[in-house]
This record gives sequence, C-alpha cells and structure tokens, in this order.
Amino acid sequence: MTDEQEQYRELQSRLEEAARWCRPRHPGWGTLLERLPSQEPAGQSSAGKARQPSRSPNIRLRWGAAALAASLLVAAGLGSWLLFGPRGSAQAQVPPIEVQRRGVQVTVFSASDDREPTLYMPIKGNPGEQSPGMALVKDQRMVLYLRKGDNLVKFTDVAATIDPTSVRLVSDTDPSGTKVVEQNFEYDLASADALLKRSLAEKITCVGKDDGRLYEGYLLSYDDATIVLADGKPAEDPDSPRPKTQTISRGKLQAIRLDHKPADLYARPTLVWKLRTDKPGDHLTTLTYLCGDAVWRADYVALIRESRGQQETLDLGAWVTIDNRSGTTYENAGLKLIAGDVHRVRDLWAPRAEGFVTISDDLGLVGFLDPRVPKTPSPKEFVEKSFFEYKLYTLNQPSTIKDREIKQLSLFKAEGVRARRRYVCRSHPTNLYCTLDSERAEAQLLVKNEQKNRLGRPLPKGTIRVTALDQDGDVQLLARGEIDHTAKDEELEIDLGRAFDVVYDYRIIDTRGPVERPVLQTYQFRLRNHKPAEVQVRVIGRLMADKDWRILHATDDCVRHDSQTVHLDVRVKADSEKVVTYTIEYRR
Repeated sequence: MTDEQEQYRELQSRLEEAARWCRPRHPGWGTLLERLPSQEPAGQSSAGKARQPSRSPNIRLRWGAAALAASLLVAAGLGSWLLFGPRGSAQAQVPPIEVQRRGVQVTVFSASDDREPTLYMPIKGNPGEQSPGMALVKDQRMVLYLRKGDNLVKFTDVAATIDPTSVRLVSDTDPSGTKVVEQNFEYDLASADALLKRSLAEKITCVGKDDGRLYEGYLLSYDDATIVLADGKPAEDPDSPRPKTQTISRGKLQAIRLDHKPADLYARPTLVWKLRTDKPGDHLTTLTYLCGDAVWRADYVALIRESRGQQETLDLGAWVTIDNRSGTTYENAGLKLIAGDVHRVRDLWAPRAEGFVTISDDLGLVGFLDPRVPKTPSPKEFVEKSFFEYKLYTLNQPSTIKDREIKQLSLFKAEGVRARRRYVCRSHPTNLYCTLDSERAEAQLLVKNEQKNRLGRPLPKGTIRVTALDQDGDVQLLARGEIDHTAKDEELEIDLGRAFDVVYDYRIIDTRGPVERPVLQTYQFRLRNHKPAEVQVRVIGRLMADKDWRILHATDDCVRHDSQTVHLDVRVKADSEKVVTYTIEYRR
C-alpha cells in the first residue's frame, strides 16, 4: 500500500472517530443536569420537602460552554488535518490514480499468405513459436481520481506484441478537454539480466550454490557465463588506483542480492501516458491498438456418409480456431473475426524488417458487450455479415481468450451435402515437352456451395479433413488439405490425393513446321480406368504462353481456360481406355 492510500485511510478513521465524539452518548442529553447528584446540607432530609434544583444556572452555562468548547476543538483539529494533511501539505490529499478494466473487444484477422511480419513490434517471442496474423483490440477502462492538469497513467495487461505506433487513447468522458501529451511503451521487463544491467557500479552480493559463500563487491560487468566484482566502486578518474577484481561463474551461484531496486522496470508490458485534462475526477477511456501473433483460421471436417458411384453424400462441420500468442488474456471479450486478405504495407523502419498495417483506427468495430446485460440462453454462435470486401463474424456472447491458448468455437454444421468425384490428368506443370508415362490421376471432391445443397454461405479459407466410413463402420482419414475463400454459389474443390486405379500417359505426337518455330502441335492423353464403374476425368493441357494460339482440332470438347491451358472433360467407362488428342495452331 502506498503512502497516499495510507493517508486516505487515516483520514477516514479520524472522521469516524470525530463522529463518535460529537454524537450524544445518552438519549437523555437534555436531562443531564437533573441526573447530577444534589448539594443538600448535611443532615437535612429531603423527605416531605419540595425538590430543589441541584445546580444553579451558572452550572448549566458552564456545562454548555464545556460541550461547545469540546466540539470546537474537535472541528478545529479535523479542519487543520484536512487543510494541511498529516505532513503539513498545503492541499487535501487525493487518492492515487487507479485503472479498472470495464470491457474489451478483440477483432482477429485471418492469417495472411505473406509470411513476413506485418507489425512494428519491439519485443517478440521465440521465432519458431510466432504465428502470422494480427488483431485489433478495443479496451475500455475507467481511470479514477484524475487531477486537473498533467497526470501519469499506466495501463498494464496489454499485448506483449503490441504495435506502439497504432496505439490511440480517447477519453469518452471529456474527449475535447483531455489529450495525451506523451506516450511510452515500457517493454524492458524485469529479468535477471535487466536487474544486473541497472546494477552496474553498484554493490551486490552473490551467494554460492554449494557452500553458501557470500561474494560482495561492486558489479563491473556480466555476461551469460560470468560476473565480475570489484572491491571498490569504480572511479571516473583514470589516474586513480584500480580496484581489485574477481570473476565468478554464474553457474556456481545460488542467488544474487541487490541493495537497491531499480524503479524503471516493469513485470509486464505497460503503456504509460502523460494525460492532460481540464476535468478532474473519473474518466471512461477507450484504448485501441493493433497487436501481432493472434490469428484465426477455419477448420472443416467432412464425413462421407454415403457413396454411390461418383456421387457422395457428406456431413460438413466448420470450426473457428483462434491461436492467441499476443502475450495477454482477454477476459469476457467481445469477439469478432474478419475473413479475407487484408492489404498490408511493409514498414521499412520496423525492427527485424517488420511492417505496419494500413488500416485506420476508425474501423467502426466498436461495440463492447455490456457485462451488466444478462446472458441469454441462446447457444454461442457467430453472426455473419459483409464488411467492405471481407466477411465479418461476430460472436453473440462474450468469450475469454487466454494467452498461449488455442480456442475452438463452432461456426456451422451442414448435413446431407451432395458432392461428386472427379479425376484430373494434367501435362507437366513446367516442361511442355516432358513425356509422362503411367502417371496416377489426381482425385477431387466437388461441392456446390449453394443453398439447395444445404450450404449457400461464405466459406473462409482454412484446413479441411475428409473422412469416410469403411466397411466395418469405422471412420478413416482420406485427405487433409487447404481450401481458399469460397463465395456462395461457387464450386468448392477438395483435393483427395492420387488415385490408385486411374492412370494416364501424356506426350506430343506430332509437330509441323520449323523446329525452332512450330506452327502445329498435336497432344495426346491416354486415359486408363481400372475401376468397376465409369469415372469422370478432366484433362488439363499446358501450352506455350508467349505465343498466340487457337484450338484447331480435338477429339472431345476442348475449352480455352486461360492463356496457356486448355480443359477437356471426358468420361471413361469401367475397365477401359480412352485416347484424347487435340491440335493447337501457334500463330507467328
């Protein structure tokens, strides 16, 4: 407890004591003189005589004057204490500034494909533990006992990966008359090395691990392995005699005792403001900042319930997975998620080549969940809305997101979703003239994201796991892959890996014209289906990207997909082979 808090409590104690002294101790205060003993002459009996007053009027005046004097003395003592304080201060003591958290909202952005750090964060954890991503934090706190003028306000429990350049503090109580004069982010946390750094040229005591021996001296230097002590304080004059030194291994020490405590160290990352206000008292403030190492992703689980030929019926469940490594816990936070690829610009001045996000502080993502509102019995679920070019998911109830925690919340569940299987045969992705022999086809699962297929909602980017029931009724894993952001009414492609019974060959079978500048080329795919059922196959052919071309001839419907690929969708019957050819004319 600080000195100001002790003085405040002493003031309350004295006020209570004064109230007890000034309060009548007996309800019959007005009959006090009648209850005093009488002054009758000795030997005179009061029996049969009229009762005489036991006190003269002068006695009444003296008692009243005494009571008035006592009250004045008590009032004078309290007034002097209130005016000058216990230490003779010139003004009444004001309680120290306190900060109380009222509510917090966290908006987590989906992970970016760009693995470079995107925020200005002066402190980081272990590089192997960092996760890409960022979050926007809106923290409402009540600042108590602000004085008129400049105040020193400290906010703890902020993210360790905070971007100090994005911090904004606003007083909701007095927005125009309260402003931030100076802002500091204190991240030099208390540690053994930080304490030693601030104890250079100071006297310390080292305790041996085995024998408990004490090594006293002035700290000259230190590193991870050793500590150097001197028997005297180092002098600034180079001509003065040098003190004797000794080197001690830190591995042989049990403890290090310091004679002083550095005042500029913090146990947790802390934001410190010099806040100037024209309105003293309590202020409700809103703190806004960006932080890193907070990311969310969507995790999908697809269970194939029924399979009839190339048609599948599956159950699709989606989960929100939040990975919080920002360095703080958000208690009962309002949670929002943004799905989409947010534009980020790299900041060349950021430490370790980290960048700054080009997002305004006024994103309009305010909306703290009031803890005073009773919780509804409705299930905890996300409400999806469009937000600029992104999708915004808002959790309808507060949730606690702990530091170093992976939290999962249900996003949706759809049953009876229809899907179809398809196989893909493609030419070499980089070498047009490479021949492929007995290459296994790629298997895909196609799902139409539409309402009549029990979906019809935005599907955020994430990881999908496909499972199926085997003949014994056990669930087996078929594939684990990634899906991109998929809008409603679009087709979702889920990769299942390489097929076992569908193989193909690819080659260029004819070239006409000069060798260095071909005019006509004919490509061939030979598809072989060893399954007992007919399969659908998509043939993807790669062409020359630096030439203008057109499709001259094809055995099946051939579609120009882009500047360097063509698609052919064919069906291959059970236990059969099909040859697909197409001829391309390259124009000079």
